[in-house]
Amino acid sequence: MVSAMVVHQHTNNFGDDVAGSALVLGLLEMPQVDRVDVHYIWQRGGGGLPVTDERVSHTKLNVLAGQRDQRPMLAILAALLAFWRVSPSAGALLLPYLLWVTYAATLNWGFWRIVRAE
Repeated sequence: MVSAMVVHQHTNNFGDDVAGSALVLGLLEMPQVDRVDVHYIWQRGGGGLPVTDERVSHTKLNVLAGQRDQRPMLAILAALLAFWRVSPSAGALLLPYLLWVTYAATLNWGFWRIVRAE
């Protein structure tokens, strides 16, 4: 059997809850998946996906609860490391995505500095 991991940036938004719940319930319907671990990244507040199945565990990852611009990079890095442990080639497939998001965040930060200086 397989354990699935979901990293969810919970924003107390109804759309996020619906999409995340559908993902978790869809994973549980797969015959090879016997457990789903949902890891939340958010800075403050409570909540979580409204999935109460005993095969689902919910964990808040405080280490990933950074600033808004950092969260996507940290979530991608967490997924990359988790995938790498299972299959290095699967983890390597996320490297271009991580590099692109890092480049985009750096570019946005540069624009923010220019606009703020004016």
